[in-house]
Amino acid sequence: MVPPSEHLLSQGALPAKAIIGECWARDGLQNEKIIVPTDEKVKIINALQEIGFKKIEATSFAHPKYLPQFNDAEEVLQRINRLPGVDFRAIVTTRRGLERAILCQEKGYGVDEIAMVISSTEAHNQANVKMNRQENQELLASLAEQALQTGHHVFGWILTAFGCPFTGDVEPKEVLRLARWWKSIGASYIGLGDTTGMANPKQVAHLLAYLRQEGFGPEKVVLHFHDSRGTGLANNLMALLSGYYYLDSSIGAIGGQARTGADPYQSGHGGNCSTEDLVAMLEEMNISTGIDRPALLELGQEAEKILQRPLRSNVLRCGLVKHSPAHKDKIRTLRKEATLVEMLKVTMGDLLDQRAAQQPDHEAVVYTDDRNLRLTYREFQERANQVAKGLMALGVQKGENIAIWATNYPEWLDTQFGSAKMGAVLVTVNTNYRASELQYLLRQSDATTLLLIDGFRDNNYVETLNQICPQLATSQPGELQCSALPLLKNVIFIGRDPEEKHPGMFSWNDFLQLGETISAEALAERQKSLHYDDTINMQYTSGTTGFPKGVMLSHYNIVNNARLVAANQNMTQEDRLCFPVPLFHCFGCVMSSLACIVTGATMVPIESFDPLRVLAAVEKEKCTILYGVPTMFIAQLNHPDFERYNLSTLRTGIMAGSPCPIEVMKKVAHQMGARDITIAYGLTEFSPVITQTTAQDSLERRVSTVGKALPSVEVKVIDPATGQEVPPGQTGELCARGFGVMKGYYKNPEATAAVINEEGWLRTGDLATYDEEGYVKITGRAKDMIIRGGENIYPREIEEFLYSHPKIGDVQVIGVPDLKYGEEVLACIIPKEGEELTEEEVRKYCQGQIARHKIPRYIRFLTHYPMTASGKIQKFRLREHYIEELSLENAAKVETA
Repeated sequence: MVPPSEHLLSQGALPAKAIIGECWARDGLQNEKIIVPTDEKVKIINALQEIGFKKIEATSFAHPKYLPQFNDAEEVLQRINRLPGVDFRAIVTTRRGLERAILCQEKGYGVDEIAMVISSTEAHNQANVKMNRQENQELLASLAEQALQTGHHVFGWILTAFGCPFTGDVEPKEVLRLARWWKSIGASYIGLGDTTGMANPKQVAHLLAYLRQEGFGPEKVVLHFHDSRGTGLANNLMALLSGYYYLDSSIGAIGGQARTGADPYQSGHGGNCSTEDLVAMLEEMNISTGIDRPALLELGQEAEKILQRPLRSNVLRCGLVKHSPAHKDKIRTLRKEATLVEMLKVTMGDLLDQRAAQQPDHEAVVYTDDRNLRLTYREFQERANQVAKGLMALGVQKGENIAIWATNYPEWLDTQFGSAKMGAVLVTVNTNYRASELQYLLRQSDATTLLLIDGFRDNNYVETLNQICPQLATSQPGELQCSALPLLKNVIFIGRDPEEKHPGMFSWNDFLQLGETISAEALAERQKSLHYDDTINMQYTSGTTGFPKGVMLSHYNIVNNARLVAANQNMTQEDRLCFPVPLFHCFGCVMSSLACIVTGATMVPIESFDPLRVLAAVEKEKCTILYGVPTMFIAQLNHPDFERYNLSTLRTGIMAGSPCPIEVMKKVAHQMGARDITIAYGLTEFSPVITQTTAQDSLERRVSTVGKALPSVEVKVIDPATGQEVPPGQTGELCARGFGVMKGYYKNPEATAAVINEEGWLRTGDLATYDEEGYVKITGRAKDMIIRGGENIYPREIEEFLYSHPKIGDVQVIGVPDLKYGEEVLACIIPKEGEELTEEEVRKYCQGQIARHKIPRYIRFLTHYPMTASGKIQKFRLREHYIEELSLENAAKVETA
């Protein structure tokens, strides 16, 4: 079935995910005699990204024919491979080539993906095509097995007119056979490449429709067309219109010179499809590519000079270059200040293993409470392995969602890294959640396993779960059948006593003993199957609709965020980090525990916040770094026993989670001794930090701004109405783009599309300004979100709950300022006609149903709301009125960064 191209063209747009991959920036520019200096390659990559390319292919042929390209391999790999937005693959077709690629990985150059090729172009004549393909597959199967064993990921290419004919039609069944074969031997992605130009648009359309029907859709397929016979552009267009959005191309059609001969098997290799021609074709059809076309043409001219030969781009040959003054002299904006650093492409499990190998006897985790627990990195690694094997013994698969509902227990940390080692997605549960919230999260997340403690404060977790799943009381562990949560099968109890048992649940010891049935080799094999771009963490955040959404984060997201946040504090293995912030937030599980693994520092977690516990832990363990939300720091500073504690070892920390009062920042720096204290700003959807002050910034900068964008993160401030960037000093909505952007909201593509645009920009919903040096100041919130003591509270969620009260006709929830918590919740209620309602009735209705911090502190009854002329409720008027009525003017005047 041919895709409805006419309909798509009439819409004037490509698929939302359309990517035109640029594969010019290769190691040595493959097939060329000239070795381009690494400095030039980095400039090329920067220029390509600047003009709009989302994917840069820096592929290298690890083949004896191209071995001169490895003359500068060490320098290239160290400087290029980990640049953000760059995919580096070593293409191998021989045993020797694979050995070279493995050697590069062993030397730490980061070649973690191997591209292998089923191709008939090496056959050279029709007589030995069949033999070549058979021998080729046998060789590649062997190479793939070796590559997977050495920790590589395999990218399987099917080259030369897909079905491998040099004359006649494409063979969809042959392509499907080969695609299935690649999948069976462990390939992560499939590449379809026509390097002889034999395919035509009709064949491409039929082939892609057939592959999609058979389960090989756009998300796992890359297309690569050569233009040897003039069909490359049309084939690319047909692929895009068929919904296949990842296309390889090259500036100037770099990729080799055309071969000619009477035998069609010796023809082809005319070079990749020209990027300039592809962009020009789409732009002339009024289809936006997001690429700066004039700048692209200028870069093509520069390429001709570098390579010392004319390129094969039609628009270049025809002299269609239009110089772009805007490209030469761009208006300086905040977004242009992003600096690039190498990204870590590693899973959390591998990261822990590397750290344990580097410093096995260094303290990893210290608890100063009655546990008196001290773990070295080797011991912590072993505990994580035990959890990983326990989950595997329960049958938990890679990508399966498991939830944890606990305060900062040591087992939380074990589970965080144990689940990461075997590939389960850890769903974190807010410790304040009550029955309705827990049930929604477990059901929406499709969690199959829940790990929980006995409870927190007055919230009994065991009773709450039994309330949701009464079947638990009569179930055998691992065999739960709950009508409210049909996918939940396993419940694991985390007790202070590891032998403590509850009906229907595994005790902690029973769970770990199950893992003894799983061998170390089985765990290692599972761990090798994971990829750094896999989802590994899911945290629930609410939106203006009031329905919590699961934010999907990958190893790549959070490992790199943790690393860069730590770097801004100059964190090293000599540091000891005390963190009372909860692990179920990114502040805990990314910026705290994961940052320590990245740097080799020692974790000093606090099970749940208490100001004296924190002060005592800092003194006893000689902590150098302290984290907290403003409320935590205020509680410590204001405690009557504050002066008793020796905090002289403190040098830095992070205050984040809610707006940070300037005076509190100064006190933390001067009275607590954390002279290099920093502020971090972000949100879960960015995993989490977007901007941060550094230890090198002046105190004035650190108390009055939220810093600059992290390296490799772009930020911009836009006019919310027009989407246009605003100049320094002008307020607008802050947007961010880069490695930290979430993979999306779980099972909620509509909500994802509402906050992440086609160019990858995440809208934060927060209002901000920036200065000439790029420092950002948050000035307000475009959303109505309330931040109480570091906890995000979304009014619509509380409103939806209160609407269920039989006496409430209408309700509006707002935040009002508070000196202790930053903000408090105020509910403005209009009772139903004829009904009488008291504040006590409302609070009693909330107790046990929504988290304590969401229960309104203030409740006011009204007969009507202030409205605009168009009938919209003016919440800001309500806020102004109650600030005055409740005498909260002083709290409203507190300055924050």
